[in-house]
Amino acid sequence: MGENVNVLVIVIDALRAKNLSCYGYPKLTSPNIDRLAKEGVLFENAYSCSDHTDPSFTTIFSGKYPISHGIIHHEESVTEEELRDFRLTGTKLLAEILAEAGYCTMGIDWLGRWHKRGYSFYGEYTEKNKKIGYRNLLIESIGKTLYKLPYPIQKVLRKIRKTLDIPVRHNARDYTNLAIDLIKNVQDKFFMLIHYWDVHTPFDSIPKEFVDKFYENEKSEKVEDMLKSIECSKWRDLVERYHLKDVKFVHEVECIYNSAINYVDYNIGRLVDFLKDEGTYENTLIIVTGDHGDNLMRNGIFMGHFGLYESVIHVPLIFSGGALPRGVLKGQRIEGFVQHVDIVPTILDILGVCPKSHDFDGESLLPLMLGEKLDLRGQIFAMEAGRERFAIRIGDYKYIYSPSPEKLYLDKWKENDILFKPACRSVRELYNLKEDPEESRNIVDEEKDIANDLEEKLLSQIKMLKTKKEKTIIKNNIRKLSII
Repeated sequence: MGENVNVLVIVIDALRAKNLSCYGYPKLTSPNIDRLAKEGVLFENAYSCSDHTDPSFTTIFSGKYPISHGIIHHEESVTEEELRDFRLTGTKLLAEILAEAGYCTMGIDWLGRWHKRGYSFYGEYTEKNKKIGYRNLLIESIGKTLYKLPYPIQKVLRKIRKTLDIPVRHNARDYTNLAIDLIKNVQDKFFMLIHYWDVHTPFDSIPKEFVDKFYENEKSEKVEDMLKSIECSKWRDLVERYHLKDVKFVHEVECIYNSAINYVDYNIGRLVDFLKDEGTYENTLIIVTGDHGDNLMRNGIFMGHFGLYESVIHVPLIFSGGALPRGVLKGQRIEGFVQHVDIVPTILDILGVCPKSHDFDGESLLPLMLGEKLDLRGQIFAMEAGRERFAIRIGDYKYIYSPSPEKLYLDKWKENDILFKPACRSVRELYNLKEDPEESRNIVDEEKDIANDLEEKLLSQIKMLKTKKEKTIIKNNIRKLSII
């Protein structure tokens, strides 16, 4: 079906669905992504499987839930045991599968580690663009030094950087330029990942003209006053020095978030226009998603993307480009639940690529796109990366569960107080999303039967995935022994 089809996967870090205009946001934040949606298929109820990048990225490119592939935590919290399980499960990533199928694989990203497996090019600059590389390394070292300086000095130096319009590392303009340069020089069918960072705090890379478009001149609560209500001193300090370091008023957080979306969207438009001008668009499959979303503000404080609330796990998912299979109705919006685990099976189904060994938790979305099915799954399942906390959604109800109060503490911030206000400390949370889309009222005590039923289903899902992982590891060990 897709013998000479290129694949372009765009992952926009911390992009939640609700702030895209094609998902109903009242402001025009994403005209170019909207255009891709009109030329392709938009999934209205797409969900990430984790609230942090490492486990989410691994899921997006493996088709497995975090429990199945083994990577549960994020960054320095990833344990040796998780890395061992990831290795023992024999999990293959999309770049590895497509490299074996003859694709030129290119990743524009900075995560490194296991994420770079299978790419013939992986990074942020080529030998041809050494000047950009040296500049970015200099910017990165300056950034690390800045963070160690006293906060008032940091603010002055950042203001100078903005006045001089000195770009920061991981910015959408450079990533798009690099993507265009790489595609110009590729001879074979290609798979490319672009991991845009700009929508994630600290919003360092957004040009002033984009910020001005969404700025609202009003006086809301000052960020310095909001910070006083954060109980955890480590989180309070991190929010002030990193996440919201240049933001003065609370209402500005979403304004800048919208400008960041619009900046990335503008650069996606540049890339799509290039593909069309080059005649490459017609044989390119384009997928746009977010690795997770962001609460921004919740319960009166900046909460980032911790938690399993809709703002965090409801992400965009769009399949577009000129290489969509014949029979897929363009401009359609599909309501059924889908998750990140379904992306790899769908891509391989469209390409007609069958890996030598695969064991996906997800399913191909192609039958939905072709109208052969109305639904793929009856529930969504997700887990937190920082705390032992899980969520299940069936119909309008979402249940969030942690085995004990102690498990609600973040591993790396164990102190007498925890990150958030009491509303985020509950071991059991139940929300009716139809009546309460903002998840502001925990009804677990009012709807005990529903909560108990969802808890039983949630625990069954966890047990099933753990059993599946253990069986996979045993099977792989037996295979290795038989070869020896």
